[in-house]
Amino acid sequence: MDALPERPLFWRHHGSQGDRALRKGRWKLVHPRKSGSPPALFDLSVDPAEQTDLAGRHPDVLAALLAELEAWEKELVEPLWGPGSPPGK
Repeated sequence: MDALPERPLFWRHHGSQGDRALRKGRWKLVHPRKSGSPPALFDLSVDPAEQTDLAGRHPDVLAALLAELEAWEKELVEPLWGPGSPPGK
């Protein structure tokens, strides 16, 4: 059986104003927008509990993953209901 190709996993919580993340290979980017905290970068191959933020040590990886996350978000539509939905819906 052939191995599946690697592909990124994206997610966000409560629309464009909430937390968002990207997992790609060994890297995981977490960007908590609501709290105003900077994005955090983790190497899940050695830190599966996400204890050590490596954003400062790997700015090239951080920038590449942030660009990929931004590109993904531009393809999405805002939710029509629930938190983050337009007023009056």
